[in-house]
Amino acid sequence: PNYFKRMGESPEPIEFLENIHGGAILHYENFPTEHIAPRHVDVWLPPSYKDLHEKRYPVIYMHDGQNLFIAESSFSGVDWGVSRTISHLASLRLIPEVIVVGIWNTEHRLSGKPYDLFEEQKEEQLELIHQEFGNLPSSDDYLRFIVEELKPFIDFKFRSKGDQPNTFTMGSSMGGLIACYTICEYPNIFHGAACLSTHWPCSSGIMVKYLEQPNIIPDPANHKLYFDLGTDPTDEEYHPFQLAVNNLCHERGYVQGKNFAYEFFEGEDHSEMCWRNRLYLPILFFLGCQIKD
Repeated sequence: PNYFKRMGESPEPIEFLENIHGGAILHYENFPTEHIAPRHVDVWLPPSYKDLHEKRYPVIYMHDGQNLFIAESSFSGVDWGVSRTISHLASLRLIPEVIVVGIWNTEHRLSGKPYDLFEEQKEEQLELIHQEFGNLPSSDDYLRFIVEELKPFIDFKFRSKGDQPNTFTMGSSMGGLIACYTICEYPNIFHGAACLSTHWPCSSGIMVKYLEQPNIIPDPANHKLYFDLGTDPTDEEYHPFQLAVNNLCHERGYVQGKNFAYEFFEGEDHSEMCWRNRLYLPILFFLGCQIKD
């Protein structure tokens, strides 16, 4: 791939963790990139990967990757339990096994969120963003890293199903924003986006304004969108924005339970523990009933 021609040798993992709920994690430190500041990347391979040498797997690209698999690396001390949830669902034959790519954030993570949504954005708006987050936005560069560098590497190095129907993205809070932005900007690459407790109020709801543009929300004929919210003070602030997004998706042709899911969790707060507890829902929504013998 062009990525290797530009960057030289293929990145190699510095750590290999076995028996992570039957699978294994490969940890790539400071994954090389021409688009953004290097960041760590974890690749979780499911239990059958080491033995079924002809089998290929769907891939979920998840943001804030340090919070996904191991409590010690999570900023809150609680991980999402991604490998546990996926292994359990696969063992019940409710979903196929999948590869999960966890993209770590950095100290500049807020600048990697979707604030550069409009090419005509005025200088004063950019200055407000700079004052709010301390950096100018770089979300388009972050997406180029995923699409032009990381995904080609994953599809070259691992036995992935690299086509659009088998490629998904997921995140929570600010990561929910970038997951939504990802599928809107690259609908030919991503089939589904799961956005948990999405931080819609950022920059006066600029992401909702972005979604109001004609045909920005991807075609419901070959995409799936998942959103959810709790009711703690943080998530409660998101409700009016989320309802507006739901309406935009329905106007685009999305149907609840078919290609669109919105779930509401009374009493749940804005935390890794709560996202961990409901992670099974978007995974089942995307991958349920796809088992093929």
